[in-house]
Amino acid sequence: MSWQHGLFRLWLLGTAAWMILWAVMVSMVCHLLPDGKMTCRTVSNHWVAEWIDRTTWSYFKIGLVGFSLPAAVLVCGVVVVWAASRRS
Repeated sequence: MSWQHGLFRLWLLGTAAWMILWAVMVSMVCHLLPDGKMTCRTVSNHWVAEWIDRTTWSYFKIGLVGFSLPAAVLVCGVVVVWAASRRS
């Protein structure tokens, strides 16, 4: 097994863990509104935050934020592998 395949497998495991944690976090801090959007707490360090610091998210925005970190890590990994292969 090459180190590129090992890094890809590590990325797959990290992405799976991130998606599970992201889904759990969204289910804990977001609530569905009648119009189909979700209201989510943005600050969780004080009880007042439940009444003040809320934002409305669409499913697209939740998915975009959820997939952006794994996509960025994948792009960085591809660049590192490409740079390492060009160097040798």
